Amino acid sequence: DPTDPTDPTDPTDPTDPTDPTDPTDPTDPTPTVDDRDPATLTTNTEAEATVSGTAQAGSTVVVTLGGETMTATVGASGTWSVTFAGSTFPADGDYSSSVVVTAPGGTVYNLDGPDYLIDMTRPPVEITDGTQSTGDIENAAEHADGVTIRGTSEPGATIRVVISGHEQTATVGGDGTWSVTFPTSDVPAGTYSQGMVVTATDIHGNVTTLSDTLVVDTETTVRFDNGLAGGDDLVSGAERAAGDLVLTGTAEAGASVVVSFGTGSRSVTADANGRWSTSFSSSEYAAGTYTAEARVTATDLAGNTATTTHLIDVDTEVSPISHWTDTPGTDGVVNGAEAASGLQIEGTVEAGSVVTVQLASGRIVVASVNSDGTWSAQIPASDLPTTETNNLPLTVNATDPYGNTTTQTSLIDVDPLVRNFHAFSTVTNDNVVNRTEAQSGFAISGTVEAGATVVVTLENGATRTVTAQGDGTWTAVFTTTDLPGGSGAMGYTAVATDAAQNTATTSGNFSYDLVAPDAPVIGDVTNNGNGTRGLYADVSESDHYVIQTVTADGTVILMRDSEPMSTPSDDEYYSFNRVPDGQFLVVTDSDTAGNEMSTLLVVSPNGSVTMDLNNSGLTQFDFGSIDLHHASVDLTITAEQLQTLTGGDNDLIVRGDANDRVTALGATDTGETASLDGHSYSIYTLGDEGHRILIDDSITNVTI
Repeated sequence: DPTDPTDPTDPTDPTDPTDPTDPTDPTDPTPTVDDRDPATLTTNTEAEATVSGTAQAGSTVVVTLGGETMTATVGASGTWSVTFAGSTFPADGDYSSSVVVTAPGGTVYNLDGPDYLIDMTRPPVEITDGTQSTGDIENAAEHADGVTIRGTSEPGATIRVVISGHEQTATVGGDGTWSVTFPTSDVPAGTYSQGMVVTATDIHGNVTTLSDTLVVDTETTVRFDNGLAGGDDLVSGAERAAGDLVLTGTAEAGASVVVSFGTGSRSVTADANGRWSTSFSSSEYAAGTYTAEARVTATDLAGNTATTTHLIDVDTEVSPISHWTDTPGTDGVVNGAEAASGLQIEGTVEAGSVVTVQLASGRIVVASVNSDGTWSAQIPASDLPTTETNNLPLTVNATDPYGNTTTQTSLIDVDPLVRNFHAFSTVTNDNVVNRTEAQSGFAISGTVEAGATVVVTLENGATRTVTAQGDGTWTAVFTTTDLPGGSGAMGYTAVATDAAQNTATTSGNFSYDLVAPDAPVIGDVTNNGNGTRGLYADVSESDHYVIQTVTADGTVILMRDSEPMSTPSDDEYYSFNRVPDGQFLVVTDSDTAGNEMSTLLVVSPNGSVTMDLNNSGLTQFDFGSIDLHHASVDLTITAEQLQTLTGGDNDLIVRGDANDRVTALGATDTGETASLDGHSYSIYTLGDEGHRILIDDSITNVTI
């Protein structure tokens, strides 16, 4: 049995002295490989790997590592060793070596050798952003949040960047990229270049180092030149009209420069000397007086920006400029008194300006200009017109210190006198004011320029102030209360003041007679029982009485207006057409002044009559008496009727006899009497004004 362990020929019998693997056989030792820890071979070590061990002398040893094979023969010492180096050194990789020992007797032993991790390649490292080699310059915007350097390397490698003694590290990501950021405290702002070292260390300790340069440029400048716009930083009207406004300045060479002014904007590039220049047309900035801001922004080659401004004064006009004259006062018209002192012109203007004034085509007067810009000029009185002249052109010319000119004009009215002032020669048709005219108002009138104020003063002090109408007429109305009463002569003065405050005076006089004649006293009447055809009356103050009748409907009919018939007695006789019994007769006397006084009577020899004092026709007369003798009359009178009949300025005498009845409603018996024409009369007052009514004591039936 070949497997019998006692079989001396059993090749697996451990006690078989011929077993080539018998470890106890001192002449056939078992091959070994020296133990060692797994080794990592990098650029930091020698590029060689040694595998060693023991075997029977004369054995052949074949060692394989990373695809490389080396062979050795075991010497008499029983040890062997091979070293992979040079051309036999394996490529990078993680390897386990294998050992095949062939003993002299042909026995082959397969053994495991030591492990080797071989990484003899330095990690690649590259800077992709942030340094001079990448064309980058760290400008102010980029620098504000720190300085970042970016690159690529072997994933997992450690990156160390050193700049000026400051260090930042990073681990390369799985995509092979890395970045580090230095705070601004490590890399200050400014304009400079600073070397840097970047070290990449892979996970096996291989190191790659490269150097680069950090370029920092966080600064740029830009400015305007001083003395622009002709050297004084001021654009005058002439300069604006002459051409474009040129603005110049400096910036970093090559910088892009954007200049704005008014509504315009220009882009230029600073030349090699850092100079820039551009211009703006007059359409891009307004005329006037103001301060405009020019603005420039420069962007240098690093992307830094700088902005500055420059003030340009624009003064293309004379401003302020104004003028006025206080000479005409508030009415704007130079009157005679004002013109006597000349025409004072005043105003305001830019300080340092020259101002001239000229009225119409008269002399040119140079104004006096004060340091605060106020000015004044006096046009002599001799240059002003002596008659009313409207719309005289006043021209004001001003030239400011920058040569700007302007002209202002206004119109001046000169009115040195009151025009067309006079008073009419008479105040009434006959220049005598009678009582009726005085009661209704009498007028002193005349003409003057329209709108003038006329103050008329009577010599007794009574005054009226009136304004002339559009046609130039004026009328001042006075009444009875303005006259002293009675009769006499009265002078007056009229003073006119026109719109320009010129004054003129005129005067005149008139007569007045406010005393009416006595009311006619009626004697007998001629009545044949079918109406009245005549009457006797006392002698008129004029040459005759006027006789009228008033019908029941108020119609007034003239019966006679001519001289009476003479009679043997003292009375005068007036005949006229028949007046029916019971119809009013009115007998009126008048004086040379036109004052009138009337007597009202009714004739009805065959019956009684009730007098209607409300008859509208009676309002045309001024009654001094009512005669009741020629009828049996029932007369009722009120205060209002008394006022209407007399006008309130004379007593009313009621003549009659015992056949008559008088009722004076609301009258008061004064207890006084009067004697007229040989008859006694009781005196009563009637109404709030206390007007008097005198009733013939022959009338015994009186009621109050």
